[in-house]
Amino acid sequence: MRRPFVWIAAAAVLLIAAGAVFLITRKGGGEAEEEAKGQALVTLASVGRGPVEDVVEVTGLIQADPGGAVAVTAPRSVVVLRVFVRPGEAVKAGQPLLEVADAPASALIYAQALHARDFARRDLDRTRRMAEEHLASNDQLSTAEKTLADAEAALAAAAAQGAGHARQTLTAPVDAVVATVPVSPGDRAAEAGDLVTLSGQAAEVARLWLSPGDAAAAAAGDVVRLEAVFGGASQSARLRGVSRQVDATTKMIDAVAPVGGAWPIGAAVKGEVVTGVHDGLTVPRAAVVFDETGEHVFRVAGGKAGRVDVSVVRGVGETYEVKGPLNARDTVAVDGAFQLEDGMSVRTR
Repeated sequence: MRRPFVWIAAAAVLLIAAGAVFLITRKGGGEAEEEAKGQALVTLASVGRGPVEDVVEVTGLIQADPGGAVAVTAPRSVVVLRVFVRPGEAVKAGQPLLEVADAPASALIYAQALHARDFARRDLDRTRRMAEEHLASNDQLSTAEKTLADAEAALAAAAAQGAGHARQTLTAPVDAVVATVPVSPGDRAAEAGDLVTLSGQAAEVARLWLSPGDAAAAAAGDVVRLEAVFGGASQSARLRGVSRQVDATTKMIDAVAPVGGAWPIGAAVKGEVVTGVHDGLTVPRAAVVFDETGEHVFRVAGGKAGRVDVSVVRGVGETYEVKGPLNARDTVAVDGAFQLEDGMSVRTR
């Protein structure tokens, strides 16, 4: 009767011991979990200090460079019959641009020059015969010869301008891009009036607009970095000049930068002008937390995160330039910074 009792007692002792081990193990695991829950997993980076560019933002349009423009003008008073090109079109040297015809005034001038030459020829022949018969002096003969020479020169000049032809086709003098076509079929143009303006294929400028406050810091020679507003190529150039007069329409200050042929004429661009360099603090963009309490970073030291309020000056590549009570080589949280609180323990990846 005693042996079953012994076995029952032993089993009870084993069950109590197992329960104690289970409770101790569970308590230890819970404490470890609670400790892990009190820490944040982050990556760290150092605060940088060094030269940071001073920049001002600009917008603008691509235009033909007035200094590289070629004007195709009316060789005489003409009537425009046909226009073969339009603004923005690339043309080759010798390609037809317009067809014109003499205006009534040009036709009259040519007819008068032709008549004057014929009359001078007849007069010279008559004067020569009279001189042979000693009825005209040598001075009279010289005068008749000069009158003919002048008449022939006037007629040649009119002919060189295309007068005397019912129609004339004007062509591009160089490979270029059509900048403007201020005339249409049926229009009359005076001698030397603009018919087509061409821009060299690499003769483009960016007309940029700066606010009056920003323009005060910009100067000729400053680097300007531009890109198309709707995406595409980017390019660096240098300002050719900055106006000191506010545009009456835009209320902005104009600046000009040569850009070659990177964009089509009329394209909208945006960018920034580098006006100088200063010493500044930078942190990775992911280190800055933006929330309703303000911009801040978390400085990590001794395994603890401490909140530091900062103000973001501007983006610089993959970093922000910031102002605040930070020092170069301070360590700040990057990935995982958004989940931190002041004084929280951290673990690093």
